[in-house]
Amino acid sequence: MNRKNSTKDQKSKMLSGVAIIIILAIFYLIRFSGTGFDMPLDLPSEATISAKLDKLEKLNKKLRNTKETRLKEKAKRKRLTQLTEAFWKTTGQIPASEIQRALEKTARKARVQMRTIGAPKVNETSENIREVELSVSINTQMKDLSRFIKEIDLARPRFFWDNCSIRPDRINDPRGVILSGKIKSYVLTKTATEFLLGKNEETENK
Repeated sequence: MNRKNSTKDQKSKMLSGVAIIIILAIFYLIRFSGTGFDMPLDLPSEATISAKLDKLEKLNKKLRNTKETRLKEKAKRKRLTQLTEAFWKTTGQIPASEIQRALEKTARKARVQMRTIGAPKVNETSENIREVELSVSINTQMKDLSRFIKEIDLARPRFFWDNCSIRPDRINDPRGVILSGKIKSYVLTKTATEFLLGKNEETENK
């Protein structure tokens, strides 16, 4: 008899537990379905949304300006590269000795022996350009000198003549000609060279 009562009590407790679960489920369903109760939502205000949109628009405008600036810099760099095609470029010291060797190589190519060549002299032409000046003297035949002048004009980076004179090697009995004067080359500084190579932009993007 007691066993039957115990079984009934267990079933009654089980049914009561199920009923409570069903009631809680219905309560939450009604609460969060929007029927009967308002579900509290943490939605941004209109002022907050407007501020976020303004900030987004400013960022988009800044991005557009940045793109336009980079396009202008790229076009400027391309134009300067064309204008300075004849110039030497350097990312370190001014290559005065290298320019002297290039001149000597040009003379050998034209089969001309330089009588003298002075040490290179570096002058500041502007903030981003340096001038390398070389004093030269050549004693040779006119046809060989013509070939040398042609090679100088074809050389890249370029050489430029300055204060040049040509005279006979002998007044009474000329056997050849003597050329004397200065030859100059122009070099872009490290800052200018890095700008043309786009290294400043690469650094900004890192």
